[in-house]
Amino acid sequence: MIRGTKHLATVKPLMKDAIATATHAYDVLMDWHPFQIPRGGCRLKSLHAQISGTQGVATGPTNLLDMTILFGRSINGVAPPSLGASNAALTHINNVAARPHIMGQKYLDTSKLNETGNHALFLGYHMIDINAVDADYDEIAMFLEGEPSKYSFQSTPAEYVGSIEDTITGYQTIWLAVVSTDGGFDFGTGCMLDMAADSTPGSSEDDPTVVTTTPVDIGLSGTDARLVFAVGDFIGSAAGVVIGKVTEVKGSSRVVVDYVREVVAHDQEIVNMTPITFNFGVEY
Repeated sequence: MIRGTKHLATVKPLMKDAIATATHAYDVLMDWHPFQIPRGGCRLKSLHAQISGTQGVATGPTNLLDMTILFGRSINGVAPPSLGASNAALTHINNVAARPHIMGQKYLDTSKLNETGNHALFLGYHMIDINAVDADYDEIAMFLEGEPSKYSFQSTPAEYVGSIEDTITGYQTIWLAVVSTDGGFDFGTGCMLDMAADSTPGSSEDDPTVVTTTPVDIGLSGTDARLVFAVGDFIGSAAGVVIGKVTEVKGSSRVVVDYVREVVAHDQEIVNMTPITFNFGVEY
């Protein structure tokens, strides 16, 4: 990699469990999620995050809570061991097992990193940036270097296809995990699946359990879908059952997904399983 080269990585880690239930302090928010950047040692220079609100609202302190992000790497092709399920306490045993894989960590004091006045501009989500307000955050001063992109699981589980990139030649894999330093993160939407039994996503009149390979129009009720979902979001049930990736938001009560990965029953709460988006700027 040529010295001085810069790269921006956008990372949308999956939250797979109890998404609409408020977290406790030091719960796992998001378990290890791989992302790829060009190979070579690099410095993390900037960080931007978008944090979804609760039920489409982020006008106050809703989900503007502190978190710790962990950067990990594979060792001899083996990924960092799981920290545990989302919305469950980070255990001593899991924490110690992950230690050899951790390259760095960053505590994000979101109340200091959120620009005053953003509540009035971005009503459905918060945005935080390094270099925003607090002088303590002027520099990240963290170096990252992973192994060549080759995951220990060579076949992505079918339900997560599209949320985890295929390996890229000439790239390296970095692993990201997020711990809820404060309690109270709640990514519920109040948006319910509104489809009759014979039109459940992924079903047909003859076989209510078949998934699809083509786009599906999803009917919703409750909170206006335009307030909680956007193109590129991975949606599913609050219990972590994956529907698919949003390709179009058609109105207040309809979204289109690329295809249905798993079946969700009628009248279940539908959530964004990628409620926090990170943009990492690195320099080589």
